[in-house]
Amino acid sequence: MHLDHVSSDTRLPQVEVMLDLAMNARQRGGNWGGCQTGDAFSESAPPMPEDVVLMGDMN
Repeated sequence: MHLDHVSSDTRLPQVEVMLDLAMNARQRGGNWGGCQTGDAFSESAPPMPEDVVLMGDMN
């Protein structure tokens, strides 16, 4: 994860968001992307894994 480089005042809220995403991922459920048509979207959501990987750029 790449956080803002300017100051801790901008990084700390980013860390709070990351922690919230990681700690509440199971309650929020997974992302479903793409056009929701066809047989693939008639199936139920797969179970959420317990492990979390956060990737991205918050800069």
